Amino acid sequence: EFRRVLFDLSVILPSTMDFLLQLSENNEREWFWEHEPLYRHTLVNWNSFVTALVRPFLSGANERD
Repeated sequence: EFRRVLFDLSVILPSTMDFLLQLSENNEREWFWEHEPLYRHTLVNWNSFVTALVRPFLSGANERD
C-alpha cells in the first residue's frame, strides 16, 4: 500500500532535527547505516526545506535577467 505524506515543505520537521541530534551523538558508521531509512527521510525534508527557502530568491534573479 502506498501512502503519500503531505507536509509543509518550508519547515524542518522535528524528526529531521531529532536525527541530526542523534547523529551528532552517534557519529559512527555502524550507527549511521542502522539508521539509513531515517537519514533518507531527513535528506528529503532538508532538500525540500532548502529548495522552498531559496526558490523566491532564484525566481527574483531570473526576472531581473
